[in-house]
Amino acid sequence: LYVGNRLVAQLPPAFAPPLRVEQDAASVPVGETPQAFFQRTEDFAFSDDFLVPEGEENLLAAWQKVSGEWDLHTAIDDAVERKLIAPGGRQLEPQRSPNFYSLRGKGQPGMLTTGYPFYDRYQLAAAVQAQAGEMGLVFYVQEDGACHGFTLGMGPGDDTAVLRLWQQDAGGPVGRRQLGAVETPLAAGQWVRLSVVAGDGRIQAFIDRTRVLDAAADLPPGGLFGLYVDSETGVRFDDVRAATVHDLNLATPEAIRFHTVA
Repeated sequence: LYVGNRLVAQLPPAFAPPLRVEQDAASVPVGETPQAFFQRTEDFAFSDDFLVPEGEENLLAAWQKVSGEWDLHTAIDDAVERKLIAPGGRQLEPQRSPNFYSLRGKGQPGMLTTGYPFYDRYQLAAAVQAQAGEMGLVFYVQEDGACHGFTLGMGPGDDTAVLRLWQQDAGGPVGRRQLGAVETPLAAGQWVRLSVVAGDGRIQAFIDRTRVLDAAADLPPGGLFGLYVDSETGVRFDDVRAATVHDLNLATPEAIRFHTVA
């Protein structure tokens, strides 16, 4: 149960109704009308490997650009940048490449989102190529810009990266609070897979399927998800996946008792 977008009560699936909730009228902002509603939801699954259908004009039709610059990056672009082929020379063909397209984002910061505001209890994953800057995932993104994030940060020439789990208020990065951080060896240009599982007041963060952070968090009732970058030169992403999860939070004795049917 949420009041003012904040969790005030959580009930196990088997509980005896009725339930009564009261709020002091003096705490309701002036001009606001108290509204109670139920949000019906269903499981969802989302995936994008940025293989654009032939003839598609809107290359990022499933996404909304919040900030920064986002465009598709092809194997041809990569080959030209690495001087493996000359501009105008024989070109690579999408049908002959197992991973022809990826997504490139840049900005200070840049954010790209998708989904619906009522999505909750989900996992999110994406492949990212480590570069100087900050890059990763955002989730439970709110209309006012508040969100949670799991990002990888590197400096120029670094051979290590810092993985950070954070919560950001509506004021943007200035209002960011760190929920956890860990350092890991990593080479610039290396592809890694970042993922999170978030719901029931808990966030678990993974790199290449290894859990590196696990934190309690004050999560809103739902939110969009997407990608985040803070880089002048650009960062590449690929293979984005998101889906509903039904895992129970059994991390503590209290959580186990909460889900135990007497």
